[in-house]
Amino acid sequence: MTTGDAYHGRARDERVHRSVGTSADDAARIGAAAAERVWAALHRARSGDTPITLAHTEDAVFRFYLPMARTLAHAAAADPADRGAAEQTAELGLAQAVLAWPQRTASGFSEFAKAAITVRLDALFTFEAASAH
Repeated sequence: MTTGDAYHGRARDERVHRSVGTSADDAARIGAAAAERVWAALHRARSGDTPITLAHTEDAVFRFYLPMARTLAHAAAADPADRGAAEQTAELGLAQAVLAWPQRTASGFSEFAKAAITVRLDALFTFEAASAH
């Protein structure tokens, strides 16, 4: 993402927040509340629901954090041609993080997932650089 892209994204976000009457702080609180709801649902599913309910709930948590994973992937892919591989790698790291997270709440998960995704992306681009030589 270039500096211009980041600026335009931030400006767009501010316009959206103004249009719906929320501030960035309100949006962050809404996002945190939504994260807690998906993790609470996953905890309930892990505590005894059917396997299909568990799978659907894990998928919901994965989809909730997917924009974060894609943002990390795009930042790591210096060449636009690498975006597809970076997205797949980031998605794999995110999926593994969701499955491995032992907590009942979202507290700390973003950092945990970012670390898992970053390790995979670093490995991808280290491998690609080594095989290019």
